[in-house]
Amino acid sequence: MVVREPENKKKLAEAALGQSMIEEAPVVVVVCSNLKKISRYGSRGESLYSIQNTAAATQNLILAAWSKGIGSCWIGAFDEGKVRQTLVLPEHVRPLAIVPLGYPAEKPQKPERWPLKDFVHREHF
Repeated sequence: MVVREPENKKKLAEAALGQSMIEEAPVVVVVCSNLKKISRYGSRGESLYSIQNTAAATQNLILAAWSKGIGSCWIGAFDEGKVRQTLVLPEHVRPLAIVPLGYPAEKPQKPERWPLKDFVHREHF
Protein backbone atom coordinates (compact mmCIF):
# COMPACT_ATOMS: atom_id res chain seq x y z
CA MET A 1 0.00 0.00 0.00
CA VAL A 2 1.57 3.30 -1.11
CA VAL A 3 0.75 6.28 1.08
CA ARG A 4 1.44 9.90 0.10
CA GLU A 5 -1.43 11.90 1.62
CA PRO A 6 -0.12 14.03 4.52
CA GLU A 7 -3.11 13.26 6.76
CA ASN A 8 -2.69 9.50 6.30
CA LYS A 9 1.07 9.72 6.92
CA LYS A 10 0.36 11.69 10.11
CA LYS A 11 -2.08 9.00 11.30
CA LEU A 12 0.43 6.26 10.47
CA ALA A 13 3.13 8.10 12.46
CA GLU A 14 0.77 8.30 15.42
CA ALA A 15 -0.05 4.58 15.07
CA ALA A 16 3.71 3.90 15.05
CA LEU A 17 4.27 5.37 18.50
CA GLY A 18 5.08 8.84 17.17
CA GLN A 19 7.85 7.86 14.75
CA SER A 20 7.96 11.18 12.91
CA MET A 21 9.99 9.97 9.93
CA ILE A 22 6.78 8.41 8.62
CA GLU A 23 5.07 11.78 8.46
CA GLU A 24 8.18 13.48 7.04
CA ALA A 25 8.86 10.98 4.23
CA PRO A 26 7.54 11.83 0.78
CA VAL A 27 6.34 8.25 0.27
CA VAL A 28 5.44 5.53 2.76
CA VAL A 29 4.88 1.89 1.89
CA VAL A 30 2.80 -0.26 4.23
CA VAL A 31 3.66 -3.89 3.53
CA CYS A 32 0.64 -6.15 4.06
CA SER A 33 -0.22 -9.81 3.86
CA ASN A 34 -3.43 -11.05 2.27
CA LEU A 35 -4.42 -13.77 4.73
CA LYS A 36 -7.10 -15.18 2.41
CA LYS A 37 -4.51 -16.00 -0.23
CA ILE A 38 -1.95 -17.41 2.21
CA SER A 39 -4.56 -19.44 4.13
CA ARG A 40 -4.34 -22.19 1.49
CA TYR A 41 -1.31 -23.32 3.52
CA GLY A 42 -3.41 -23.62 6.67
CA SER A 43 -2.52 -22.08 10.02
CA ARG A 44 1.21 -22.20 9.21
CA GLY A 45 0.50 -20.03 6.18
CA GLU A 46 -1.26 -17.38 8.25
CA SER A 47 1.06 -17.47 11.26
CA LEU A 48 4.45 -17.96 9.56
CA TYR A 49 4.49 -17.71 5.76
CA SER A 50 2.61 -14.41 5.78
CA ILE A 51 5.35 -12.93 7.97
CA GLN A 52 8.19 -14.52 6.00
CA ASN A 53 6.76 -13.28 2.69
CA THR A 54 6.33 -9.72 3.86
CA ALA A 55 9.76 -9.71 5.54
CA ALA A 56 11.42 -10.78 2.28
CA ALA A 57 9.41 -8.20 0.32
CA THR A 58 10.32 -5.48 2.84
CA GLN A 59 14.02 -6.29 2.69
CA ASN A 60 13.94 -6.33 -1.12
CA LEU A 61 12.12 -2.97 -1.14
CA ILE A 62 14.75 -1.44 1.16
CA LEU A 63 17.67 -2.82 -0.88
CA ALA A 64 16.14 -1.74 -4.20
CA ALA A 65 15.47 1.76 -2.83
CA TRP A 66 19.04 2.07 -1.52
CA SER A 67 20.41 1.03 -4.92
CA LYS A 68 18.67 4.16 -6.27
CA GLY A 69 19.98 6.39 -3.46
CA ILE A 70 16.69 6.36 -1.55
CA GLY A 71 16.81 5.94 2.21
CA SER A 72 14.31 4.00 4.25
CA CYS A 73 13.55 2.57 7.66
CA TRP A 74 11.86 -0.75 8.48
CA ILE A 75 9.24 0.00 11.11
CA GLY A 76 7.56 -2.86 12.91
CA ALA A 77 6.42 -1.11 16.10
CA PHE A 78 2.89 0.09 15.44
CA ASP A 79 -0.73 -0.43 16.40
CA GLU A 80 -2.12 -2.71 13.69
CA GLY A 81 -5.68 -1.67 14.42
CA LYS A 82 -4.92 2.01 13.90
CA VAL A 83 -3.03 1.29 10.68
CA ARG A 84 -5.89 -0.90 9.48
CA GLN A 85 -8.39 1.87 10.26
CA THR A 86 -6.30 4.59 8.57
CA LEU A 87 -5.90 2.60 5.35
CA VAL A 88 -9.39 1.07 5.47
CA LEU A 89 -7.96 -2.44 5.20
CA PRO A 90 -10.30 -5.40 5.11
CA GLU A 91 -10.00 -7.92 7.95
CA HIS A 92 -8.08 -10.42 5.81
CA VAL A 93 -5.30 -7.92 5.01
CA ARG A 94 -2.75 -7.60 7.82
CA PRO A 95 -0.25 -4.71 7.92
CA LEU A 96 3.16 -6.05 8.97
CA ALA A 97 5.69 -3.33 8.15
CA ILE A 98 5.82 0.40 7.49
CA VAL A 99 8.63 1.71 5.28
CA PRO A 100 9.08 5.47 4.87
CA LEU A 101 11.08 6.31 1.74
CA GLY A 102 13.00 9.45 0.81
CA TYR A 103 16.35 10.90 -0.11
CA PRO A 104 18.46 11.00 3.07
CA ALA A 105 19.62 14.35 4.48
CA GLU A 106 22.84 12.72 5.65
CA LYS A 107 24.82 9.56 5.01
CA PRO A 108 24.80 7.33 8.10
CA GLN A 109 27.95 5.56 9.23
CA LYS A 110 28.18 1.91 8.33
CA PRO A 111 27.27 -0.18 11.38
CA GLU A 112 29.88 -2.45 12.91
CA ARG A 113 29.52 -6.04 11.71
CA TRP A 114 29.34 -8.90 14.17
CA PRO A 115 31.83 -11.70 13.59
CA LEU A 116 30.13 -14.76 12.09
CA LYS A 117 31.63 -16.99 14.78
CA ASP A 118 29.48 -15.16 17.37
CA PHE A 119 26.18 -16.37 15.92
CA VAL A 120 26.75 -19.06 13.30
CA HIS A 121 26.95 -22.60 14.64
CA ARG A 122 28.06 -25.73 12.84
CA GLU A 123 26.35 -29.05 13.40
CA HIS A 124 25.45 -28.22 17.05
CA PHE A 125 24.51 -25.09 18.98
